[in-house]
Amino acid sequence: MDFLAMISPNVRVDWWSWRMFPVGDETYWANKDIKLRLRDNGITALTAFFDQAWFSRLWIWQEVRLAPDRVLVVCGSRTISWTDLQTAVYCIHNKLAPSQGYLNESLRSVYSLCNGNSCPPFPILLEQTSHAQCTDPRDRVFALLSMLNRYDPVASIKADYNKDIVGVYSEAAVRFMVYSRHLNILTNIDASRRLPDAPSWVPNWSQPQLTNPFGGYASCGALAVHTDHLAGKLIVSGVQVATIAGAAPFDSRSFTVSTTPNDILSELRRAIKSPLFASILKDRHMAIPMLCRVMCSNKFAHRQRPQNTWKLDMGSCQEFLNHVLFEKEHTTALSSEEIKILDAMTIYCQDRALTKTTDGALTLTPSLTRAGDIVTVLLGCRSTMILRPRPASTEFEIIGEAYTDGFMEGEGLLGPFPPGFEPVHGFDDDVRQPWRKTMDWNTGELHQEDPRLPDSLPSGWERRPHAYDKVDISFVNTTTGEVREGGMDPRLNEENLIAMGVPIQRFTLV
Repeated sequence: MDFLAMISPNVRVDWWSWRMFPVGDETYWANKDIKLRLRDNGITALTAFFDQAWFSRLWIWQEVRLAPDRVLVVCGSRTISWTDLQTAVYCIHNKLAPSQGYLNESLRSVYSLCNGNSCPPFPILLEQTSHAQCTDPRDRVFALLSMLNRYDPVASIKADYNKDIVGVYSEAAVRFMVYSRHLNILTNIDASRRLPDAPSWVPNWSQPQLTNPFGGYASCGALAVHTDHLAGKLIVSGVQVATIAGAAPFDSRSFTVSTTPNDILSELRRAIKSPLFASILKDRHMAIPMLCRVMCSNKFAHRQRPQNTWKLDMGSCQEFLNHVLFEKEHTTALSSEEIKILDAMTIYCQDRALTKTTDGALTLTPSLTRAGDIVTVLLGCRSTMILRPRPASTEFEIIGEAYTDGFMEGEGLLGPFPPGFEPVHGFDDDVRQPWRKTMDWNTGELHQEDPRLPDSLPSGWERRPHAYDKVDISFVNTTTGEVREGGMDPRLNEENLIAMGVPIQRFTLV
């Protein structure tokens, strides 16, 4: 407790931008690149503290989220305010070395508890609470209701313990998808942990999500328009962009807290050097950048504005992967940058498979993906999704989300970006909001609108100034009064996409 209390006066955390700043002249605590120097007894003490059952209970989320300034944490004769504990947890979480894996595992649920605002959207709150414990799995939904914004589509659900788990989860999922017109909640699905007797499109929130979300922009902000729910079937719209030729699953035993960096390197090398990818690896100059994007979810510093030193460097990642795959075994100690790269690959590859499409693209998919599965872009869904056609049927099962190289930024709907253009992401300190824009590397200019879209808007729509014009655009329908913002562009309506020649089709999910 004394160690935790020592950290908070030296650091200020901005939870909106996930950054920390030094308080005073001492910069050590706020520097993510300088890892904590903890002795074994310090790690043991912190692990024991964070393993306290209180931190893992789902129902205490209401206490700390709805009244954080009034919570006091007491351990023996020592106390610390909840806000000071939040600061200390954020600092430790971002400064831990990978070798301190057991502490990382203990810290995970506490970090989620400390992280964020009191009223996040339902899918984010689900993700944050996935490691919290509750006796009744229906409380995965019911315990969150009081923490949701009253305008959240799920907030109006009434806790009804007469319903079974499938009924509670399907009601929450359908309500969110229909009213928000987003399908991002489907990225919670992994076929390896499906609910018994449930349709494949119903997420299993009774178990923690083992895979880390990719967070792409595959549907470009296009809204789901045909989310029909009939007799246990979900009908959605989208396009098929590829077919899986084969898969090389990673061995999940190689990504536990007890495995060494060399164990992880050996497993990555084994999967990548599978005969399935031999033809791709022949062209090293194409294969290495593609592997970096896929295995690190393309989370690189050059795509962030302003660039953050704690983001991965694409050049370093390519050099590291080239050395691991094509040169001698790694015999020297890993550098801090190499450890950061290996951490990212571990996060995204765990419980997944490296797969190849029939047209030679690489994708990172759920572990149960197999040849014949299809890669889709569903309107309203941020990631590409793997679907499995049912034999002798026009229906599909959801296998889970995927990172598909060349299709994570709307290419499945709008095609590739013009030469020299690339989407970048950032955070505006003035308005405290994230943004996504397109960088023209030829001129150094940032463009608010997607250069692949026509300049003219559909009939009845016009642009209006946005309160946060640095980060967003408002589109208003002058006839209906409908307002779209947050990247939801009226040019991406289904009828407009069809008029542009996009082969939109219906997928019946069972």
